Amino acid sequence: MKNKIHIWLLIIFLYLINIEVKSQEEFNFDVTEIEILDNGNKFIGKKKGKITSDNGVIIEADQFEYNKQLNLLNANGDVIVHDQLNDYYIYSEKIIYDKNKDLIISEDNSKALSVKDNIQITAKNFKYSKKLNVISAYQKVFIENKKKNYQLKSDYVKYLIKDDKIYSEGNSKFSN
Repeated sequence: MKNKIHIWLLIIFLYLINIEVKSQEEFNFDVTEIEILDNGNKFIGKKKGKITSDNGVIIEADQFEYNKQLNLLNANGDVIVHDQLNDYYIYSEKIIYDKNKDLIISEDNSKALSVKDNIQITAKNFKYSKKLNVISAYQKVFIENKKKNYQLKSDYVKYLIKDDKIYSEGNSKFSN
């Protein structure tokens, strides 16, 4: 009976404080509530939190699910991705981060912002290759560069961040 009380007190205590969980030094989880399943191979974060990766990417979201074996992170609800090394932000309702490929895929009404270049991209979906430093934007793409004073609407855009070059395909309209 005494052991059961201690276990319940421990469970309650863990739910009331922020928990930081390290997973193979790939990600640090700073969340209010976390479930660890499948013998430590699956982490589910609830009630808003922040994940920091070992390569300068910080992800904030309402919910997280991390598959340790696949090194795959899903984040949902008011997602903010900050690539600190490139000073780049992605805002979306849902992202998938394939850490092995260093690829972030956003779904549903996404926005990307380059602070340094003052470029904002909105689109339905993004693929951001951190390795190549390239964003591909799909469906209803709108780019605004306030520094160089132009706008671009397109079906598809590929933005080479480091080179500051943009390629578009499909129906595209450029205005200056």
